[in-house]
Amino acid sequence: MLYFEQEESGGLSLALQEESTKTGKATSAGMYFLQFQVYRLDTTANTVAIARDPDAAFFKRLDGFQPCELSELKAGQHVFAVYGDNFFKSASYTIEAVCAGPFVEAKEELREVEAQILTKRVELSKFESEYREVLAQFTEMTARYSQEMQF
Repeated sequence: MLYFEQEESGGLSLALQEESTKTGKATSAGMYFLQFQVYRLDTTANTVAIARDPDAAFFKRLDGFQPCELSELKAGQHVFAVYGDNFFKSASYTIEAVCAGPFVEAKEELREVEAQILTKRVELSKFESEYREVLAQFTEMTARYSQEMQF
């Protein structure tokens, strides 16, 4: 899904692009303009690092939790577009727009949960440093133990 902003020259410039993800039999993409910073979880982030280091799967799983580029829409006309790979078969889609005004409690809960996730990401990063340090010490000690057992 694409969102374009009007340029002063009258043209359009791409302001936001959101890739779809598979959800059941369909794919979906979402853009949220709630007038405060919102986040999305990119599950493909760090896949190469995770493949090389199994421990990274645990420690890096929240690294893909990144802020969305835009947080609000100004009053006025907006241009959205949907693009897809429809060379072989036609694509159908639905665009749904919902006013967030009546969902005050849900918005506040979202803020709280996102803050908790950000805190957990920092905690995991600190824990990873401690873990790697202790793991290095453990590896060194087990190697030393093996050497001592040979005498």
